[in-house]
Amino acid sequence: MSGTHTPVGSTEKGARKQTVTISFAGFNRAWAAWIGDRLERRGLRVVYLRWDSPSEVPLEDLLRDLKLAEGRILIIVSEWYFQLGPRTHEEWNAALRKVVAPEPSRFAAVSVTTNTVPVAAAVLAAVDLTNMGAEEAERRMLDRLDLPTAPLPGSTNGPRRGPRFPASMPEVWGGVPRRNTRFTGRESLLNDAYHVLQSAEPGAGVVTLHGMSGVGKTQLAAEYVYRFGSEYDVVWWV
Repeated sequence: MSGTHTPVGSTEKGARKQTVTISFAGFNRAWAAWIGDRLERRGLRVVYLRWDSPSEVPLEDLLRDLKLAEGRILIIVSEWYFQLGPRTHEEWNAALRKVVAPEPSRFAAVSVTTNTVPVAAAVLAAVDLTNMGAEEAERRMLDRLDLPTAPLPGSTNGPRRGPRFPASMPEVWGGVPRRNTRFTGRESLLNDAYHVLQSAEPGAGVVTLHGMSGVGKTQLAAEYVYRFGSEYDVVWWV
C-alpha cells in the first residue's frame, strides 16, 4: 500500500471472512466507525483507510493505490472527501472515469452529504444516508454492499454497545462555534485526544490543549466536537 492512505485500524483476523475496506475523509470518521460496527456485527472483517490526497501525487495514482485494498471498497462520499488536496472537480471527474469506471464492482459508496460533489462520482452509485433514521440507513448500506438486510437476532448477553448513529447528535448541544470548512491536518492530535478521552474512567476524561496564542487550539477543539460529538450525551461549549 502507498503511504498516502493511513490505516486507522482493522478487526477480526481471518482470511475466510468477507472483507470491506472503508475509505473515508477524516471529517467523516464517525460515519466510518458506525458503518464498520454494523458490518462487524454481521461477521465481516473491516479495514479502515483514512483518505489522504497529497497534492504532489497524481489523483489517478492515489485511486489505483486504493484499488490495492482488500475486499470491497466502500467510499463514504462527502464534500470533505473531494476537497482534500485540494483537488478540482475536473481532476476528480477525469480520475474517476479512468480508474473507477472500468471496475465498478470493486467499489461501493454511501453519501452523507447534500452538497455538490464531482459529476463523475455517479460511477460510485452512492446510496443516500442523509435525513433518515439509523435502521433505514443501515438497510440501505447493507443493500448497496449486496449483504442480507434482515435484522440481527437479539443477543443473549444483552445489547452490544457501539458507536452512536452519526446523524443522531446529542440532545444537549450548546454554544459550539461554527465548523471551519477549511480545517485540515492535525490528525494525530485529534486521534490522541479521542483515545485519551475514550480510555478514561467515566466522568474523569480531561484533555488540555496548550500552546501559543493563534496556533489553532480553539479550531482543534471545535473540530473534535464536530467529528466525535455524536458519541457524547452532552456537548456544551464554555
